[in-house]
Amino acid sequence: MTSVTSRIAVGASIVLFAAGANAATLNFTVPTSGFTVQQYQNVSGSDASGAITGAVPGGTLTGEAGFQNILINADAENLNIFINNGGGAGKVYFDADSGGKPGGLGSCRTLDASAQCVPNSDDNLTIFEDEQIRMDFSLDQGGFTAATFGDFTFRDDNHNLINGTVSVDSESGYSIVSVINGIADFSAIGPSTYLIFNADGGAGSTSNYYISEANISAVPVPAAVWLFGSALGALGWVRRRKTL
Repeated sequence: MTSVTSRIAVGASIVLFAAGANAATLNFTVPTSGFTVQQYQNVSGSDASGAITGAVPGGTLTGEAGFQNILINADAENLNIFINNGGGAGKVYFDADSGGKPGGLGSCRTLDASAQCVPNSDDNLTIFEDEQIRMDFSLDQGGFTAATFGDFTFRDDNHNLINGTVSVDSESGYSIVSVINGIADFSAIGPSTYLIFNADGGAGSTSNYYISEANISAVPVPAAVWLFGSALGALGWVRRRKTL
């Protein structure tokens, strides 16, 4: 490879890497941080009906509650994340600290009139075949995009950091990811427009867990593909000049 083609190839790699380099750290423990609530569909009691409303005051959840679905914006990224229960078995639930230990994002099958989980022990992602947490990613200006991922933090139903594995579906397929002292590295999954977390017994000694934190980066795919295509075109141009 010539020095010119080397520079072009390296430049293209840098562009593609930089597209998702600045990860947003999202803290799903109430009070939440790292994201702003854009809108949500509330739930009246255990009824699955509800209305889309505006952002909550300040855009931050300050009390634990369940929602039919919720749309958030990663504050450090041009990225919207739509979260719902992919299996349809319950509602997404944001759990607060307990005994000084953080909670996180889970799932609840039945909510009371105040959007609190009944029973309160069911507010994590439990081992039901159709209970999931699904995250879909899009840019602020609309249109789905891929996201890339870093470390995720998981806690069990007692809010302790887990050791074991968690299972997740993405565009790369089904993955089992190791969790050590609560931390799982999701970078090997690669870019995906969605993540689906399953409770299929893949969380070590317990099948019940919360997602406490997540590092997620937007990947502006159309721009990245265009730049990469430009780089490939430049490579072809250089080669043609060399053969003339």
